Amino acid sequence: MTTILVVDDEPIIRDSMQELLQSKGLDMEAASTAGEAIELAARDPPVLLIVDWMLSDDMDGLQLAKILRESRPHLPAVVITGYPSDELQAQVDAMPDTWLFSKPWPFDKFMQLITEVLQTRRGD
Repeated sequence: MTTILVVDDEPIIRDSMQELLQSKGLDMEAASTAGEAIELAARDPPVLLIVDWMLSDDMDGLQLAKILRESRPHLPAVVITGYPSDELQAQVDAMPDTWLFSKPWPFDKFMQLITEVLQTRRGD
């Protein structure tokens, strides 16, 4: 199964993502914490990680991506944030297969990015 793992501590964001991704015929799992995401990824390895930069537990979205990449080195990650900065952009740019997307976002541009990432991954 090609599952997208969405990690965000805000229920409204997770629900919106689920509605959007499922309306496009994509399978997804949702987690509210990094710990929950690690457990879900161990059971069903995702093809794409969509993660909020600021999570409510003891790690951020970039740290979570690094941990999940220990078992899936080329796992693409889209980091979403309501607090974009040059420093965060530089951190994302330093990580391969990682993109930064600012909240709130136009759904069409977000889905364009997700589609491009998934199409690129299928070519691996």
